[in-house]
Amino acid sequence: MGSALRFKQQSLPRQNTERARLRVIQGPDQGATFVIVGISATVGRGEENDIVLADLKSSRVHAQFIFAQSEWNVKDLGSANGIQINQKRATSGRIVSGDVVSLGETSFEFLTAESPTLFLLRPPQSAEEIQKSKKAESEHLKRVLSLGSATATPAGQSQSQKKVLIYVVLAIAGALFFLMDDPSSKAKVGSKKVREAETQDLSKYLPAVALDSVTARTVDQFYKAGFREFLNGNYLRAKPQFETVLQMQPSHQLARIYLENCDKELITQVDLHLKRGKRAMAGGKYKEAKANFESVLRFMFKDQASPAFTEARDQIELVNKMMKGEVK
Repeated sequence: MGSALRFKQQSLPRQNTERARLRVIQGPDQGATFVIVGISATVGRGEENDIVLADLKSSRVHAQFIFAQSEWNVKDLGSANGIQINQKRATSGRIVSGDVVSLGETSFEFLTAESPTLFLLRPPQSAEEIQKSKKAESEHLKRVLSLGSATATPAGQSQSQKKVLIYVVLAIAGALFFLMDDPSSKAKVGSKKVREAETQDLSKYLPAVALDSVTARTVDQFYKAGFREFLNGNYLRAKPQFETVLQMQPSHQLARIYLENCDKELITQVDLHLKRGKRAMAGGKYKEAKANFESVLRFMFKDQASPAFTEARDQIELVNKMMKGEVK
């Protein structure tokens, strides 16, 4: 099996070994979704690729998607027509969820496995619609920055603290913009602890705040975004939302509780993937084992000194040797 799987539909639930996905939004293969299950995948019209296109204007081996050092990159492999990232020509570059990668007559919408469930299931957008959303997101960031700089510093809050607040808002507001604009207010429950919360107004979970109006609204938005991610089981995406809330309002008890719950859920996921990886390795299913250990590295990339990260990294090295026949 290659490093990518092809599906006919674009609204596709998250797959067990999924690392990222490419939704074809333009070109001969429009409507298909390629799910990347390895740490790299080549794309082109040749049968030797992980992602084979019907696009005759793509090169035989056109480009490669690579996951390294906790981020995704795409690079041109010496193709005749090159590649574009968000409508700009490039030979290589870092990509994140929502980016559009184009080659030949084909355009992909790139989504990582950590993308919210609503992103993975929503109807596909055209390249023009995605670029329009990105422009709106950029304008939203500018408004947040102007609001932060125009607001007087509250008593007890230093200018340096205000700057930290602005930078944090800029770092995360992109994801927040799409989440807050989503018309759906319901999500599948990702944890037993919040089963009853699915159909209730999120504002009921917000504590009273005694902040300036701009900061209070921002706290409210980040808490809602984190809570939605938590409901979807996207704990890696929920954590920075709650962390941002606590930087702006350290007394926000619900954000602190959910942040702790995120850590607990991540530990559970890490233990589960370690067990699955070891079981798959014992059964000779090396690719499945490797995918599980790589999931541990993804969950723990911010804590690379942890025993779980070290164990997963060592297991991947062992699996690689077994796959090469160096160890039996």
